[in-house]
Amino acid sequence: MYLGHHHGVRRETGEPQLVFNYFRGFTDFIVRFTFGNGVHFRSPKATEAIVPDLLKMVWEVHNDKEKVLLEIGQTGSISGDSFTKVAWEPEYVDPAGNYHEGRVRILPLNPSFCMPVDDTEVLTRRGWLSADDLTTDDQVLSLEPDSDELVWADVEAINIYDWDGPMHSWESERFSALSTPDHRWVFQTKRGRRVIRTSEEISRTTNSGALVLAGGTPTHFSTEAKYTDEFVELVGWVVTEGNLRRVDRGHGEGFSLSQNERVYPDFVARIRRLAKHYRDLGMVFTENGTRDDGLVQWYGGVDLGREIRTVLGDSKSLLPEFLTSLTFGQANLLYNTLMDGDGDARRSHGEFFYQNNWEAMDSFQMLAMMLGKRSTARIRKKDSTAPNGMAYTAQNDGLVSVYQNRTHNQQNLHQRVEHYTGRVWCPTTSTGTWVARRKEVMQDGSGKKVIYLTGNCFP
Repeated sequence: MYLGHHHGVRRETGEPQLVFNYFRGFTDFIVRFTFGNGVHFRSPKATEAIVPDLLKMVWEVHNDKEKVLLEIGQTGSISGDSFTKVAWEPEYVDPAGNYHEGRVRILPLNPSFCMPVDDTEVLTRRGWLSADDLTTDDQVLSLEPDSDELVWADVEAINIYDWDGPMHSWESERFSALSTPDHRWVFQTKRGRRVIRTSEEISRTTNSGALVLAGGTPTHFSTEAKYTDEFVELVGWVVTEGNLRRVDRGHGEGFSLSQNERVYPDFVARIRRLAKHYRDLGMVFTENGTRDDGLVQWYGGVDLGREIRTVLGDSKSLLPEFLTSLTFGQANLLYNTLMDGDGDARRSHGEFFYQNNWEAMDSFQMLAMMLGKRSTARIRKKDSTAPNGMAYTAQNDGLVSVYQNRTHNQQNLHQRVEHYTGRVWCPTTSTGTWVARRKEVMQDGSGKKVIYLTGNCFP
């Protein structure tokens, strides 16, 4: 196996797979023996007046030659291979007004991979997928760092490795990630964006930058409408305020809707407009009148009910193929309708969508992230025992919190290093980034799913 992939092969039990720390002394000795007297470049006579000065500038002025060579040697002695990226760092003026010239940077790359397989998913056109379900035929939601566009990026490789070593944890109320030391992130500063590694920043915080976790201009939506706007809006109302009739109970394949005219007269007017639209098309969509408490109920017929069922999965979740077929305007219409039905957008620090099942919350998180909105979903398990000791069916509390900020300041993150043994993974995408989601299960059975934008570990 080449290019560092020999460490991805499962060895027999008891056979060493990684170089452990007590070999550090040997590797350092070999590296210093190799590079101790420095590295000298020779140039043909025809270019000796130009090339040596350029090489000296790049290695000794733009970079720390001794440090870079030492890092290259250490990486190669552990992984078996060493990758180095040569990049241009543009000129800039720092906050103090000092001018800095552009530099050629020599960046040793670490071939280690990043996220735990068991609790990290990726957002694809097929929905949320694990490392074992993802294929190179999939496309993942990604951010083009230069153009700041959200796109569906090709999966060029799926890298899964065994890991037994340190992992870096970043935690806050709105963010949670566990990654290997050399996992890459998009970092926003006053001078622009750059790529950082987990271990590079975990030991220090800064006021001048933040992790880029979402956002971007959505350019991935369909330019041609497969569905009408009326159908998209109706689906949103059915998901939040409707019921699909149980065929196994002899009700047919219709659906019902309800809304309170006293509390939400504008919503009732919108549903009435939809009902009239479909009746004008010759479809069954009847209103059953208004009750004394202001509740208005509608019934949709079999034909319309069957059409709605083609875009909904279990627990009235929105199917990925439906979401990826929407135009940008329809995606916004669907999102706003869902928020009108089961959401709360009145708070200045974010929006909240209430559900009690993971399927519906998963599809809502997919829709929100496609629109550039990052979120955290939580379900709190309720005790199924009543205070008098009697058992009853408990209804879980589910909530998706949608955040306005696309970045997260590192000073607000709790950072720690912990040991992890298990499989880690990272897809290689055509843009260098991908949308990930971390799943966590608490001791009481409650769960949390946190979405964020992250980078490729492997170049």
